[in-house]
Amino acid sequence: MKKVLFAFLALCVLTNAYLPEVSAACGPECGCAAASSPLSVDDAGKAFKAAYPNTPIDKIKPGDREGRYVIHVGPNIFYFEPPNTVIMGKIIQNGVNITAKENEEMAKEADKVLPALLKSLPLDKAVKIGQGKKTDITVIEVSDPDCGFCRQAHEWFDANTALTKGVTRYVFFLPLHPDAPAKSKLILCSKDRAKAYGEVYGGKRDADFKTLPAGCDEKTAEALLQEHLAAARKLNVRGTPNFFIRDTRVPGANMTQVEALIKTK
Repeated sequence: MKKVLFAFLALCVLTNAYLPEVSAACGPECGCAAASSPLSVDDAGKAFKAAYPNTPIDKIKPGDREGRYVIHVGPNIFYFEPPNTVIMGKIIQNGVNITAKENEEMAKEADKVLPALLKSLPLDKAVKIGQGKKTDITVIEVSDPDCGFCRQAHEWFDANTALTKGVTRYVFFLPLHPDAPAKSKLILCSKDRAKAYGEVYGGKRDADFKTLPAGCDEKTAEALLQEHLAAARKLNVRGTPNFFIRDTRVPGANMTQVEALIKTK
């Protein structure tokens, strides 16, 4: 018999209101019954939508065992056993982390269409930093205002103005920390977003971020943030920061790679 280990992790993914509306549950190995007979992929998708109508599915396919299906929801992977069992975490089977392999395949699929995805982003909704011309270098960044590595990247850009003089950055927020959604909204609602970005990432607003600027209500701020979350989801970003330069993804604060891509002729 194949041994399957379910490891439930505290993942750095969308939290609170930003987590897809599903519940963690155990599988048959710990006493939960799967469907009496396997469904087609289409019927399994319909069952998932019936159980979790507010969670959009990007992809569904057969899983590692009969009656189990792999669900892609943005950058997240769930395992679904109809009619309503959802497994969140990673599955290790015979010493192989099949969830990690699924993540690798998902990233490869996303990067194949990356140039088209980048062109489809609503850059007018992003926080624009820098005044580079259209012919200059564009850096698209997915960031969290309270992410330490994101703040280090901000410091790097500030410290390398000679190198980044012709660079225009477009920042989309993926708030993963408890106060990050409020800080993201503060920046998005500010008249001068680039200035507000610098203040927040520089730590100047860590004790003063809950009051939105005049003329921007919570509903408007939330709508703006949802557009940023949609952009991060489209790019299959799971953590922050992520940079996209010359149609290349740079995961993490790998500023050596960022510098090399900026310098590339």
